[in-house]
Amino acid sequence: MGRLNISVNIMKTILRTAFYALFIILISCPSPLEDKLTETIETEVQEATASEYKLTVENLENGIVSISGTVTVKEDIPEQIIVTPYQTHAFLQWEKVSGSGRVEFDSPQDTETSFRVYNGDAVIRAVLEERPYVKYSTPSGNDISRNSKSSYKIQ
Repeated sequence: MGRLNISVNIMKTILRTAFYALFIILISCPSPLEDKLTETIETEVQEATASEYKLTVENLENGIVSISGTVTVKEDIPEQIIVTPYQTHAFLQWEKVSGSGRVEFDSPQDTETSFRVYNGDAVIRAVLEERPYVKYSTPSGNDISRNSKSSYKIQ
């Protein structure tokens, strides 16, 4: 009977030690909630302490841009911009025109993209090109133009 009590006590000690080891491992591992909270706090601190710059979007005669004029942006914080060209024009790309700052577009050839500004103010624009039109004359004397995207214009 004495040997049985020693074996039971040894088993209890082993189980207790394993339980404590497992507990320490579990509490030392970050949870997904802790990871998300840490990420949120880091993002908010970055935004609160980021340098601010002026970004100017050039006026667009042949389309509409979601940001107009001059706005304040924070360094390395993504901003979204969208251009909608009129039917007579096609969008080519976004580009920086002037300024001491650096502008990085996520997708410079997309009408809808995000950008970040670094190290100073900047001026950007949407580059558009006019779509070619083909002119047709109707029997009634009207001219009808058709561009490459099947848009018609009566003149």
